[in-house]
Amino acid sequence: MRLVESLLPENLRGTVVKQDENLRGRPSGESSGLIREGALRAGLPASNITVVLPEREAVDAALRLAQPRDLVVIFADLINDVWQQITAFNGHASSSPSIQGEMNT
Repeated sequence: MRLVESLLPENLRGTVVKQDENLRGRPSGESSGLIREGALRAGLPASNITVVLPEREAVDAALRLAQPRDLVVIFADLINDVWQQITAFNGHASSSPSIQGEMNT
């Protein structure tokens, strides 16, 4: 997780952490929890970290949270699906559940 800590830029406003499709033998949520811990250790406030496990919902959350001139970086597993989701995004909430309060612990 030191890598996560070293990669966070000083001007990072927030992050949405998703779960990989391939859990690599780990329980659901474990890897994303480790990434969250690394972001906290790097100084990102807990209120600026949103964990949304399903990839499509996490992408939707990141797109909806972004403000004008923000840079959104997405590490996708389902590349074609996510690309279609990004190009179809019109700035309005999708049919996915609200991101408020989702695993922000």
